[in-house]
Parts: sequence; C-alpha cells; structure tokens
Amino acid sequence: MDAFGLGYAMGLIAGEASFTGDRQQPSLEVKLHRRDVEPLEHLKRTFGGRIFGPYARDGRNLYAYMLRGRDLRAALPLIQAHLPVSWKRAQFELWRARYADFFDRPEPSRDLVRRLERLLPSRAV
Repeated sequence: MDAFGLGYAMGLIAGEASFTGDRQQPSLEVKLHRRDVEPLEHLKRTFGGRIFGPYARDGRNLYAYMLRGRDLRAALPLIQAHLPVSWKRAQFELWRARYADFFDRPEPSRDLVRRLERLLPSRAV
C-alpha cells in the first residue's frame, strides 16, 4: 500500500469511523451517504471488511462499511501505528482496551479451522 492510500484510509477513520462492537467482538464502522460509496470501497480494498446497504434511515440514505473478525485483527497494527493523535485516537485506545480479550487471545490456526469445517459442513465456522 502506498503512503497516500494509507493516509487517506487513516483520514477516513479519523474523521468518520465509529469504534463499536457487541459483547463478543469489536467492529470498526464507517457510514457515508449513498452518493459517496467510493471512500468505503477504498477502505475495503485497504483492510478487507464488507460494505452493507444502501439503507434509508431517518431521511438519510447511506452505505455502511464494517470491519470485524480476522480482517480487523490484521488491520489493527496499521491503525495502531498510523491513526493520528486526535479525539478519535483516544476513542480507539479506549475501544482497544475494552476489547483486549478479543485482540489478545490467540487466533485458531488455519488447519484447525479447516478440520472444523469438515466436521461441520452445513455450518460456517
């Protein structure tokens, strides 16, 4: 990834991201108007994740980008290293601490995941 692309992604996160999650796992979310989906596509190309929508809510039409799970774990070192000092950085640090159990626990090996998938063919692991 080039420096401009990384800086652009960090600017989107600093300006528009929400660090959120449920009881089990964290997520990074960015919501933009449906006319402006290309910045979300950039985030998807940079970090993975998914784009949902369009949604119509309270008179707003938007798309939502969500980064969770394995993609979020992989992106965390880049975000940690490059998110600029800001209120969003403080929010990131609090969120990171809140979900420390998720980020710090070892991830299952690819081999284990493949074996589980063979045992549970009808269910995604």
